[in-house]
Amino acid sequence: VPRIMRNMLSKLQIACDNAVFGCSAVVRLDNLMS
Repeated sequence: VPRIMRNMLSKLQIACDNAVFGCSAVVRLDNLMS
């Protein structure tokens, strides 16, 4: 994967799987992987 794509993907914000139940936790993808 090109570095620019990795950089763009790392900034994605992932909502909690339980968002439908009211969870407001949001984590950046780069923090989720580590």
